[in-house]
Amino acid sequence: MDIVSFLVHLLLATAVGVIIGIEREWRLRSAGLLTNTLVAIGAAVYVMAGTTLTTNTTGDPSRVLGQIVAGVGFLGAGVIMRDGFNIHGLNSAATIWCSAAVGSLVGLDLYAVAFIAAGIIVSSNLCIRWLADWINKLAMKKQDVYNSVMFHFFLNENHEKLFRQHLMETLAKYPNITLKSFYAKENISRSSERELVCEVNCPKKLNSDLQKFKEIIFAHPDLIKIKQDNEIKMV
Repeated sequence: MDIVSFLVHLLLATAVGVIIGIEREWRLRSAGLLTNTLVAIGAAVYVMAGTTLTTNTTGDPSRVLGQIVAGVGFLGAGVIMRDGFNIHGLNSAATIWCSAAVGSLVGLDLYAVAFIAAGIIVSSNLCIRWLADWINKLAMKKQDVYNSVMFHFFLNENHEKLFRQHLMETLAKYPNITLKSFYAKENISRSSERELVCEVNCPKKLNSDLQKFKEIIFAHPDLIKIKQDNEIKMV
């Protein structure tokens, strides 16, 4: 591959990366314009290097594509963050993966397909989000028939493992009670004390199940105190 052809490939890879990255930067995502552009350029370079080293008798350029997919997977994992049971950054990671795909298309001389793919990726991030928000609003209306309760459990950090196990086993006995979020907080004033925050949903018509669940959990001997929403119960 001559220098001019190589440069054209890189400029086109930069263009498709910029198209995807502008939307991410505009939405203030962790993986923005520069990240998506570099991923597209890098994917194109690897594909061009693979095809250049491949002859009619030796080599397989598809192996390069496989390595790109695996490598970008590790890069995408870096923008995924966990907050208790909640996961953030999956859309950014998926977009990085797509940027590598369009960069690979440019490296394979599939220019038109690369720009079409970039357009569809940006349209998906913009338009499907509206559909997702609409579905979420419908789901929120449905949740009006549910009780959502937030518990704060305080206990010694040495007893945390056993209490977590007890909590999960109790939840398993009541399949109609769903765990919405669950995470731990350290008590700064008391270094040995741990606060576990647990939010559950339960249908209002099955409020009796929620009461039984609370009775079992509240009776655990390792609890120091319990806070339910704004009500504190000393144990």
